[in-house]
Amino acid sequence: PASSKKVLADPAAQVDLAKGLDVAGSASSKSESRVGGLELGGRPGDDTGTFWRETLELMCDLVEEDLEKSGGRGVQRIPRIDHGRIHYFVAFWGKVVEDLDRADQQEFSWMKKVVHRLSAYNWPSQ
Repeated sequence: PASSKKVLADPAAQVDLAKGLDVAGSASSKSESRVGGLELGGRPGDDTGTFWRETLELMCDLVEEDLEKSGGRGVQRIPRIDHGRIHYFVAFWGKVVEDLDRADQQEFSWMKKVVHRLSAYNWPSQ
């Protein structure tokens, strides 16, 4: 099995680990709409990882606001067609961050928080 560090850095390892879950959603016309490990970690001098972190944290803020307003009954700001994508995102990245070595857990603690925050809602798989 691929190590978590390798999964974070190698898109091919992500596909192996996720057994096909690392794919673009059915509502997307381009595969660039998914978050892969290379984008998650970024590269030195590259702001891609920062972009994804800020985007995912903003999405968590919006989901939490929706859940608070609806009394936990639903999320309005994320289209229903994308709820399954979030379900599989949480399952995939939850496994990745749990399997990280202790040193890597520190570096990617923000992703663990994102997964935890998104897990507050029971996303349907379809």
